[in-house]
Amino acid sequence: MVLTSDNALFNRCKKKGIDAILTYKKTEIENLVTILSSLGIRFINLQQLPYLCTCCNGSLDTITDKSLINHEIPIHVLNNNKTFYECRKCSKIYWKGSHIEHISRLIKRINSELSSLTNLD
Repeated sequence: MVLTSDNALFNRCKKKGIDAILTYKKTEIENLVTILSSLGIRFINLQQLPYLCTCCNGSLDTITDKSLINHEIPIHVLNNNKTFYECRKCSKIYWKGSHIEHISRLIKRINSELSSLTNLD
């Protein structure tokens, strides 16, 4: 799959039977919506996405005993969060920080755009 904003490259791919998506929109969100809709994705469900390590793509396990990680996490983070996760492969520690709210808002916006495209079908 080739993602490109280059019309000539897009056309060459199509002529050669290579799957390609033309990303020519002004914003990243518009381009994401174009890509997702081209792939037949009409809705993103954040709750159904697996929790994976951003470093090694390993699965994350819930940490039930905070005392096991209190030396690895800043105290204010430890005190302000209830749930932590550890990567099975590389042992990186995760928690639901403010970025999760930002991602949720972004996904809601993308889903709204995808929905408006679906309503046009």
